[in-house]
Amino acid sequence: MGSGNQRHDNILTLEQNISQVFIYTEKLTTRLQEEIKMSLKIVLLLVLIVIVAEAKECAKSCPTRHEPICARQGSSGKKTFGNQCELDRYNCKYGTSLRKIKSGSC
Repeated sequence: MGSGNQRHDNILTLEQNISQVFIYTEKLTTRLQEEIKMSLKIVLLLVLIVIVAEAKECAKSCPTRHEPICARQGSSGKKTFGNQCELDRYNCKYGTSLRKIKSGSC
């Protein structure tokens, strides 16, 4: 009869241990999920920082001093700009790579 009680006690202890393992596993899973979420937030923030850093802002206005320059891209037609700032602003705004070929109008 004693071994029956011992077996019953062993089963209860085993059930308690299994229950504790499930509780611990659930807590660990929740913690890992939170850490993964935080890691993803950090990665997204870093991506956003890189995107913003790489995005260039074109000049909104240029000085009004008139120092005309002639520019062109490769063998394309020539274009006159009021000054170097206006050429740089144009290239930035339109994604072109016009280059100064001489001072003065074309």
